[in-house]
Amino acid sequence: MVRECIIKSEFIIIGAGLAGLNLARRFSLNNIDFKLIEKNNHFGGKIYSEICNDFILDYGFQIYLDNYKFSKKVLDLNNLNLKKFYSGGILIHENNLKLYSNPLFDLFAKNNNIWQEIIPLASIFFNSLFDNKLGKSTKNWIDNDFKTSQSFKLFAKSFLRGVLLDDDLAIDKSIALDYLKLFSLGHATIPEYGMYEIPKQIYSKIDNKNQIIFNEEVKLIENNKILTNEGNEYLANNIIIATDLKSINNIFNLGIENVDRKVTNLYFKTDEKFLDFPGIYLNGNQNDIINHFCMPNLISDKYSPIGQNLLSVSLFNSKLNQKEIINQVKRELKIVFGSVTDTLELIKIDSYFNDCFLPQDIDVKNMINNNNSNIYFCGGYVSNSSIESAIKSSENLADYLLRN
Repeated sequence: MVRECIIKSEFIIIGAGLAGLNLARRFSLNNIDFKLIEKNNHFGGKIYSEICNDFILDYGFQIYLDNYKFSKKVLDLNNLNLKKFYSGGILIHENNLKLYSNPLFDLFAKNNNIWQEIIPLASIFFNSLFDNKLGKSTKNWIDNDFKTSQSFKLFAKSFLRGVLLDDDLAIDKSIALDYLKLFSLGHATIPEYGMYEIPKQIYSKIDNKNQIIFNEEVKLIENNKILTNEGNEYLANNIIIATDLKSINNIFNLGIENVDRKVTNLYFKTDEKFLDFPGIYLNGNQNDIINHFCMPNLISDKYSPIGQNLLSVSLFNSKLNQKEIINQVKRELKIVFGSVTDTLELIKIDSYFNDCFLPQDIDVKNMINNNNSNIYFCGGYVSNSSIESAIKSSENLADYLLRN
């Protein structure tokens, strides 16, 4: 039964992802009246981990970079007990495995193919210092500006597809370059007990948790009034949109195209530890559907029960149905690793939607054409859709609002 009531608050935050949670933390810390509305039954936005028979299944392929500068001021990284991926990755191409290891962290790695690419890579980064033009896609950048081997181009494309969650690599190369610099100088990590520990930690610092409303979706915003699917009407002096670009598009009917990106994840269990590399495997075979995979329990042993192994596989935009995807993924793995992959048992397959970045030529505030200046925006989508950008944008907005 739909309930109807009018609820008033100084600030109303829409979306309990990392940005919304962090704003709630700041308001709670400063005894500021707020309400936080979340359409799902849990907080964290795209950062979520499901526990299934003692396996930790991170939704999508999520990592935290330990050289993020801003978010480490908010998060207690020691408490998260971050576990590091190997810095680099293994390319699978035509049944061959090639290691590309980051020499900054493993100078003497055996069979490291990165040394063949050092001069062209140095040239790429040097040229980037003087090329600040926007408008070149990541794919175009790799195809035309990388004077590396074809194998490394395949490695870079698969890696950046996984990072950007963009199968076509249409995202501007400036964003890809920023990520490559971060990964070159830091480690991809996961909290010991799963990625959901990050939003859980922020949530734990909110004193007045009863101000967070779950399972309620905002349908309309008019000036200082918010209407939800439950029939409730919220009145606020200030409204903060801390949700994703897709929700903004729907609430304000903006007609922005390409507002989310889908990644399909498959989780398998097996008694066999047929992988021994505590990092990412990247698929360079153009006709395959797998983009990348890893065994998370090789990074943190809490991801699987004792004696069991967890395999996480990611792919994009497959036109196959779920049964066909499962069979095709097993075939591709078997070609590389042999009959040991027959031991794989499916735990779960699902697709997850992640933020698209806000196009640089779009000003949402102007598109909304709202007469009041009481609507504010923050979240990962305003920058590069990372954990860092979500927390940074919310911290900057909180600082501004608390000053004014």
